[in-house]
Amino acid sequence: MAFKKFDRYSKEFSLFADFWAFCQKYWIVEADNDEYWESMTNDGNTLIKKYEEILFARYLVNVFVSYADSVAKSQREKNA
Repeated sequence: MAFKKFDRYSKEFSLFADFWAFCQKYWIVEADNDEYWESMTNDGNTLIKKYEEILFARYLVNVFVSYADSVAKSQREKNA
């Protein structure tokens, strides 16, 4: 099985560090807070653009936003 160790100064290592910070910033989903969603969208787009040569960056951001959207829908259903 192939194994890849990312060098500490590689773009991939930086991507994972930046994505981890992104996750921590938006982990607590604020379903009805427009500022939260606008900020997440802007930061996500910035992350994708920063690592545009790494297709995986787009997938990471999209999956996290999808996760947050699912949590928000669940919160709204609970409160309805």
